[in-house]
Amino acid sequence: MYLTKAMPIEGDDYKIHQGIRKRYPSPQKVLYQQTDCSLIIVSENKPINGFGQPKEIENFSDTEYLFSIRLNPSYRDSKTSKRVSVSEKNLREWISKIFNKHGFRADFQYKVEGKRKSIKRDKVITLASVFVMGMLTVENNDIFKKSFENGIGHAKSLGFGLLNIF
Repeated sequence: MYLTKAMPIEGDDYKIHQGIRKRYPSPQKVLYQQTDCSLIIVSENKPINGFGQPKEIENFSDTEYLFSIRLNPSYRDSKTSKRVSVSEKNLREWISKIFNKHGFRADFQYKVEGKRKSIKRDKVITLASVFVMGMLTVENNDIFKKSFENGIGHAKSLGFGLLNIF
């Protein structure tokens, strides 16, 4: 497992995804989180062509970590089977439930970023976005490790779900 820090890639979430996929051998799961000044990537293998600054992650020895994560707060409507955004009044509870499901609890703050739009094959993709940061406490190390490796929530290929720990 590798954590790579690199310069941001310009474009919408789908263009960033395409740029990252060019730098990693397929097939493998690649998670990313981009801010204005950096791009953080979690992957099974090192990137190719000297991209970024990869660091191997061997184990998780601590039980508390500072963290950040961008989530797509949504659920599948049972009647329509479509994804629906979580209302702002239910957001804190939804985030806490997601974290508990993934082996940790957290003291956190969040910022609703609004809608993120990407274009894929001339089709507009719109996703709700919330950026969460705080201090987490690991309650189940096995589940937590899998969550770190696989990401959390929906739209992981578009920059959501990477649990960035410090």
